[in-house]
Amino acid sequence: MYFSIPVSEMNTMSDIRLLIPAALFAALTAIGAFIKIPLPPVPISLQTFFVVLAGLLLGAKYGTLSQILYLFIGLAGVPVFIEGGGILYILKPTFGYLIGFIFCAFTIGKIVHQNERELTFPRALYILKNTSAKRIAMACSCGILLIYIPGVAYLFLISHFYLESGLTLTQAVISGFVYFIIWDIGKIIMITFFVKVYLQRQV
Repeated sequence: MYFSIPVSEMNTMSDIRLLIPAALFAALTAIGAFIKIPLPPVPISLQTFFVVLAGLLLGAKYGTLSQILYLFIGLAGVPVFIEGGGILYILKPTFGYLIGFIFCAFTIGKIVHQNERELTFPRALYILKNTSAKRIAMACSCGILLIYIPGVAYLFLISHFYLESGLTLTQAVISGFVYFIIWDIGKIIMITFFVKVYLQRQV
């Protein structure tokens, strides 16, 4: 006897399968917050590494969802951010970077996977395997840059108009972006190497 599954149910099953990795990457981003070097005013952490991977492995839709979920959990009061959690975290000078995580994951997923609608995890790995190292590095660079744009802007505005530190725009750019360039270049190289060398052997 032949049974067919409606397309709507197949899409629902696919969504459920991808919600689990999205939740996993939300958890990994939270773990990355605790792997840090506490430099003022913006600590160095491993969060961006997992945000980039979320975009690469889950695509624009579910990579973005993973970071929205992470942000929601933190603002709900669970201490998953670098300095805790709760709705008042929006007054922290580093909150803009958390907003940037969403743009980062979306942009990377969009550049690498383009208009792929029904992206499964095996399909994402296949696409990554066949994507050039140049395109992956470009996607990661654009994504990370979109963390810093709202991050530095928010750092300047909060410190200048709300906190007593009163950073100038130049100081905000230097302390919130320039200090991290070498670290981020290293992450981009490492991620690109992982995708183009390790996945070529495994997928």
